[in-house]
Amino acid sequence: MSNNVTRFLYKLLLLGIVLYGLDFLIGRALNHFFFTQKYGLDYRVTYSLNETKADLLIFGSSKAKHHYDPKVFEDSTHLSYYNTGREGTNILYQYAILKCILKRYQPKIIILDITRKTFSAANAGERISLLLPYYRSHPEIRDLLDSKSPFEKIKRISHIYPFNGMIYNILARNTTFLKKKGYDENDRGYVPVKKGNPDYLQSLLKDSLYTQIPYYTIDSPSVATFEKFAKDCEDANVRLYVITSPYIGTKYLADPSSQIAKSICEKHKATFIDDSFLPGISDNLDYFRDGDHLDDEGAAAFSKQIAGVIKRR
Repeated sequence: MSNNVTRFLYKLLLLGIVLYGLDFLIGRALNHFFFTQKYGLDYRVTYSLNETKADLLIFGSSKAKHHYDPKVFEDSTHLSYYNTGREGTNILYQYAILKCILKRYQPKIIILDITRKTFSAANAGERISLLLPYYRSHPEIRDLLDSKSPFEKIKRISHIYPFNGMIYNILARNTTFLKKKGYDENDRGYVPVKKGNPDYLQSLLKDSLYTQIPYYTIDSPSVATFEKFAKDCEDANVRLYVITSPYIGTKYLADPSSQIAKSICEKHKATFIDDSFLPGISDNLDYFRDGDHLDDEGAAAFSKQIAGVIKRR
């Protein structure tokens, strides 16, 4: 082997060592500051996985996060409350959160808010990657994280990879920058929102007269994960309520996902409630931020109805 080739290989090895060292140091720093966040989206996930001992837990995406008022539930049911909802997440993410919680303790009641087309293949997504920072500390969800792609184990050689796309939030939420701007204000995971523009809401209400849910392909893995969610609650003796909370509209829109969810709930002794069109709420413009999300007044009104159902049962 010539001296030139030897020197090239030596430099290549040295570069690899330097890059790995930088990756390790930066990754360790990100890991430290990720888990020192005391507010914001990631903090609420950490609290959900590691700390909450609430009797009543809310699961789901943004509709879950905005539609279930803790004061209403605590006053009516006298159960402690925490909301694990997060925007854009699907059933795979929510099941991972459930597995971590059930490993620690047994809540009394879980409400899982599911959206229209919740089993659509287009909604399968990869938001499970939000839980990559918890891979080492929570072995119960490693199989779910590994299912993200065939290359996950290779990618995790990098210590920075679990925090991909999170660096700005990690830095900002370890300062007072975002907090001073009023971001991520929440009450036990619940985040209220204000009423939307009346003219915009009126147009949505009018358009709902002609809305139909189009045909879509059902994602079988999502259905299977939903059934695991229901079965794990049944096995843990946790009362599960699966709810489709209100959309703005003037009529009921039949959704194939709702029929699938209802059948699985019946099989596993869970309560299924389809309130996607709820008279008195869905047709009340004063209760909405946009077509999908209730404002704080609407959330309180809807929460009273659901809390009443729980209390009667």
